[in-house]
Amino acid sequence: MNIHRVDPVALPTIAALRTRCLELGLPVWTVSPTGELGPTPGDDVSLVGFLGSPTLRGLLEPIARGWSAVDEPVPVSPARGMYAIPIRAQPLASGGRGETLLVLALSPSCVEEEWFEVVSMMGGLEVRSAQRLVEHLCRHRPEGIPALHRALGWMIDDLARVCDDQVTISGFTRQLTEGFETIDALYCLGRSMNVLSRPREFFDNGVSRLHASMSFGWLAAYFAFEPDAAAVAGDRLLHSGPLPGDAGTIVAALRGMLANAPRSGAPMVTTSVPGLVSDSGQLVVLPIVRGERLVGAVLAGDKRGEDPIVSSYDTHLLEAAGGYFGAFLENAMLYARQQAMFMGTLSALTSAIDAKDRYTCGHSSRVAYLSSLIARAAGLGEDMADRLNICGLVHDVGKIGVPEAVLTKPGKLSDEEFALIKMHPEIGHRILRDIPMLSDVLPGVMHHHERWDGRGYPHGLKGEQIPLVARIVGLADTFDAMSSSRAYRPAMPREKVMAELVRSAGTQLDPTLVPMFVTLDFGAYDRMLSSAAPQQSTLDLTQGSPAPSLPIDSVAA
Repeated sequence: MNIHRVDPVALPTIAALRTRCLELGLPVWTVSPTGELGPTPGDDVSLVGFLGSPTLRGLLEPIARGWSAVDEPVPVSPARGMYAIPIRAQPLASGGRGETLLVLALSPSCVEEEWFEVVSMMGGLEVRSAQRLVEHLCRHRPEGIPALHRALGWMIDDLARVCDDQVTISGFTRQLTEGFETIDALYCLGRSMNVLSRPREFFDNGVSRLHASMSFGWLAAYFAFEPDAAAVAGDRLLHSGPLPGDAGTIVAALRGMLANAPRSGAPMVTTSVPGLVSDSGQLVVLPIVRGERLVGAVLAGDKRGEDPIVSSYDTHLLEAAGGYFGAFLENAMLYARQQAMFMGTLSALTSAIDAKDRYTCGHSSRVAYLSSLIARAAGLGEDMADRLNICGLVHDVGKIGVPEAVLTKPGKLSDEEFALIKMHPEIGHRILRDIPMLSDVLPGVMHHHERWDGRGYPHGLKGEQIPLVARIVGLADTFDAMSSSRAYRPAMPREKVMAELVRSAGTQLDPTLVPMFVTLDFGAYDRMLSSAAPQQSTLDLTQGSPAPSLPIDSVAA
């Protein structure tokens, strides 16, 4: 007969065969390669006494041993009305014979044979009880045994084919899942590449997402080979999964490994880097190269799953991710340089204001810090906090257009001088309106002197008509004006400042912001204020008349 092959991974094939055979009245034993008969079929507990009878095993075991010595075993009748039918389950990838199954077929007349009585008695059963128990098994006639043999062979062939198809489908499903996860990971990397303001978040998320889509026990990335890159991405080893050692040792080993490596950007697979390779085997290292410069590296080790060997699929995925990392890092460094230049320009503008009025030295920087502090406390997020920081820096840039004599006048301002001061929000708006990067902060520049009760300037906006950014900057501006020394009066004590803020909530200031503001930690602000004090202390602060209760009314802010 033909050898019937099944995939050894698909053990349900044999289990399904046993179930089908039992429904056909055909108990099944397994037979080892050496001819040992396996355990008694236990599908039906009531039959264990008969099928487990030592006499029955004694009849079947010689047949099983005989089958083990031949390549193509054939059905054998060890006694009248009893037939042992062989089925061989051969592993697809094996050159051996695999597992043989012994299928027992009984004819209706077997219950009248002497051996049936002996088997029943040795199994602890009365003959009539045994006859009733095995009645549903005794349905196979001698002339049908060859056809039954062939049918069983076809059955296991079909089951093996179904099982093999299931394994193939499972493999395809796994590959499709891995492919989807890979595409999804790369898509997410690509989609988040435009968020250049948060590069460390991009790299942290990228490493975690890449690790989740691959079969490695751990994955890490390092972007501090250049000072500019380290400033953008950080100088720490980013990783997901348990590392094979401490981060410092891994970074040192990585630097040594890549010190003289070719700048090709090709992945490197190794098994011999102390500190990087665990006992489980391979490590893949992908240098991230831009031009001739080494800007970073991605590492992955301790591969798991069915195939622990690093594959071309793994290296191609890492190369694709490395391309995203490298491009993003280069763009992030360029963005950081542009931001530095932009912030430098803003600092130059604020310095120009400070040069006109030494009493307000550092005022814009402190308002910028306080505005961002308020934004974070109000839960507006880091992006809004960054924009409010910029708004605070430039909120008074319009004072460049106000005569210096008016800005530094120690006494009370005349109506004409006050009118000049009130022009600075609109002047600042005109100065900055052609800078696209500042479009969202212009409302804060224009309206930071509006009042909640509508008595502010330049447009007399009231309540929530006043843009939120202007309300926040206005609160920070008022607090700093009272907390710092001016030409017309010394700084006010903190307790009095806070009392004035609370008193002005709902008239001058946003009543929802003030209660939150007075609970903030002003330690960093006080240090900023102290650093500006030496420049103000050389001036005579006793000249002029005292300021009104709130500096915004005296336009000193």
